[in-house]
Amino acid sequence: MLTTEAFNALLKTLEEPPPSVMFILATTEAHRLPATVLSRCQRYAFTRLSLSEVVQRLEEVSMANEINVTKQAMETMGRRANGSLRDALSILEQCIAFCDNDIDVPEVLEVLGMVNQEILADIMAAMLGQKNQEVLAHINTLIRQGKEPVQVARDAALCARDLMQYCLLGKEAELLAMPPDVLQKIAAAFPTISPGQLSGGIKHLLKLSDELRFNEGQRFLLEIGFLETMDIMGTNSGEPKSSIEIPAATPPTSPVIKEEIPETTPVGSWEEIKDKVKASKVTVHALLSPAIVVEMDEKVLTLGYRPDRRFHRDKMTEKGNLEILQAAITQVLGHPLEINLVILEETVKHSPAVRKAVEIFGEDKVKIVE
Repeated sequence: MLTTEAFNALLKTLEEPPPSVMFILATTEAHRLPATVLSRCQRYAFTRLSLSEVVQRLEEVSMANEINVTKQAMETMGRRANGSLRDALSILEQCIAFCDNDIDVPEVLEVLGMVNQEILADIMAAMLGQKNQEVLAHINTLIRQGKEPVQVARDAALCARDLMQYCLLGKEAELLAMPPDVLQKIAAAFPTISPGQLSGGIKHLLKLSDELRFNEGQRFLLEIGFLETMDIMGTNSGEPKSSIEIPAATPPTSPVIKEEIPETTPVGSWEEIKDKVKASKVTVHALLSPAIVVEMDEKVLTLGYRPDRRFHRDKMTEKGNLEILQAAITQVLGHPLEINLVILEETVKHSPAVRKAVEIFGEDKVKIVE
């Protein structure tokens, strides 16, 4: 954007333009232009093109360049361009460079790194039908195909958005990334789906895509995120299922506990608790799987995680996950317990005695003999 001084200089030129010159000013922030400039211009608001207009232009370009492009491929390009003809033509150029003169839907999806629309529809139907095994199977298929977890989450969010638009507007919905006939099949299979369920799922998937960008354990986070989204879509309020209200869990007071501390609870009780958790929410059960029972008595349950499982511990400390665990404990034992989640030590290197010796004599003088 120009400065005030630059606009004043431009204003003089606009007041007395040369006869052979036509000025075209383009901006996405018209509200920042001075009124003195706006009053001397004819204003035109450019809007996004419809899918049919984009496809028509792609057909013209393809015919002029003697390129064989299927109608479905051009519709996929148009949906991806989201009403921008420039973006649609750029996608067409990429496809021509990638696969010469014969372009179909698989080539477009390959160039853009997009997820196959049929698989997206199957994933959405599985989430709405609460079929966690099918969801995980489709995710594994996409990962094996080399799809980026971030792109998978974004495409799933777009699919859920299109389904919400179709459920609300029907055939009048515009700028859909998914084919209307596919959305119609999903909507017909789940006629009671509400906008609240879909909007809750969309928010969670978008949040998941942002988290995936900065996380190393992308596959695990993707699987957990999709199972949580499935749980959200399975409720009428669009919020995750919750159990009973419990007292807040006491945060861990010590940073580490030695892994050699034995379990003080029968294995059967803990396994039964985990079974109850799994029946309530699969994702919480997955977070508990790597945990080790450090202590369990009539009042306290202490679970330990290895240092490389810190992510599981951090996710488990969320209120909703702790509520599900506490509900399972109450069902099995008949009363709640105080829950502590800690990080276990892998070696004796950081025990209090060793740390004290290092402080006194220096690390180079202390040798640990296992």
